[in-house]
Amino acid sequence: DDTGALIGVITQKDCFRSALNASYYRQWRGSVKDYMMTEIETLDATTDFVTAAQTFLDKPYRAYPVLRDGELVGVLRRTDLLAAFLHFG
Repeated sequence: DDTGALIGVITQKDCFRSALNASYYRQWRGSVKDYMMTEIETLDATTDFVTAAQTFLDKPYRAYPVLRDGELVGVLRRTDLLAAFLHFG
């Protein structure tokens, strides 16, 4: 939003759903906010590696927005976390 707070996320699955619907009806309309998820699971920037890894195991998501004081500071993907584990041993 205007204050920098995260208000939604649009995923590949959201885009696929919209594309399938549009191809069926032969029309594209709307904006990102019409298709994004607004109930978002996030990680805090202070979350440790083990907790983040457990979150990925417990949930179906491939990536999580990372927030610091309610503002988006990055996105953590499964592959990022795996690379960190491999790098740090």
